[in-house]
Amino acid sequence: MTIKNSARDKGISDRQDGRLRRGIIALGLACACAPVAALQPANIPLGPLKIEPTLLFDAAWVDNLYRSADDEIESWVFYTQPTLDVWLDNGPSKYIFHYELQDRRYSGTPSGEDDDFTGHLFRGDIHQRFNVRNELNLYAEHHRAAEERGTGLTEGDDVGRLTSEPLEYDRDSLGGTYIYGSQTGQGRLEATAEYWEMDYRNFESYTQNFDYDATHYQGEFFWGVAPKTALVLDASYLQTKYAEDRADMSSLDAQELRVLVGVEWEASGRTRGAVKVGGYERDFDDSERDKSTGFSWEVDVTYRLRTHSNFDFGAAQISRETNGQGDFIDSKEYTFDWLYMFKRGYRSNLAIMRAEDDYKGTDREDVRLNVELSLTKAFRRWLEAGIGWRYEDRDSDEAQFKYERNEFFIDLKLSL
Repeated sequence: MTIKNSARDKGISDRQDGRLRRGIIALGLACACAPVAALQPANIPLGPLKIEPTLLFDAAWVDNLYRSADDEIESWVFYTQPTLDVWLDNGPSKYIFHYELQDRRYSGTPSGEDDDFTGHLFRGDIHQRFNVRNELNLYAEHHRAAEERGTGLTEGDDVGRLTSEPLEYDRDSLGGTYIYGSQTGQGRLEATAEYWEMDYRNFESYTQNFDYDATHYQGEFFWGVAPKTALVLDASYLQTKYAEDRADMSSLDAQELRVLVGVEWEASGRTRGAVKVGGYERDFDDSERDKSTGFSWEVDVTYRLRTHSNFDFGAAQISRETNGQGDFIDSKEYTFDWLYMFKRGYRSNLAIMRAEDDYKGTDREDVRLNVELSLTKAFRRWLEAGIGWRYEDRDSDEAQFKYERNEFFIDLKLSL
């Protein structure tokens, strides 16, 4: 589920981000279970290549620009995202290039401050199927982006207005997944290795303490026990290293081991899902920070009620790097997504996310609620427009982090 357009929202944990990357390999392939009559872009053939440009424009009015507990500022926000996809499909091989320009403009920024920003996302994917039992997926990505003020390292009233512009960052990542076995076979192994690097580019006296790189390894073994049902063993290891040794506080360098067991299934073509439970252990290099262990789980269920309606439910315990407080953030997230197709090309979407954030090493605990309700119509194959409402609410043990935010938006999507 996505509460906001993924290019606009940095609120994805590093661990989740890696899992998403290896899951989105074949650009433009549709999910067979999604009853979506949406934009259907045409492509331009150029020899063996296919080129597909699209354009997203979003205009929104927000009542709390900086997500402040007090002193709320209203603003219009204009977001523009031209996208270019280029791919070469050569039998068992697929090569994909993806580019996004991400431009944000604000009308309510106070005098002497500047929230406008233009970012870029470059990504390349290689999908290679050697035979029915051997498959390799590789990716590399560069993202020049910025944290909106009031999010990430500048959340809260005390910090959000201390900077006169957004915190800019580069995020570089690469990785790959090797798959041995087939979806219909009894046994299947998926092995993943990833590396990413986070590098803030401005306000370095503050942000340099939060530059880090991470290495992630994961192995998943699937064993079929019935038609379209398999047991799953999932083991992963994450190592995080921060670029700067901070003299005034202990190191955040850490290793995290996570082991889950569960089951995945597909029933009657209408329901499919996976449930995994287990535990995690996060151990810090510096003895001043306590080792953390706990219960972990992942749930992902899709129910296709009819050809025009989908329900998706997800839940997970995940770890996120600290954004200024605590050793790390232990998050429990629950998501619900309902997509309904009307006649004449209309579709509605209700997306809800609730999260409980425990800032380990402190007394701070937050509860976040995000809601998005939208109505969209495909007027033509190449033209889609929508209206909607987004709502954010955060309750916290610390008053400066509490806020509510409403956002009313219209968006337009265009293609060839």
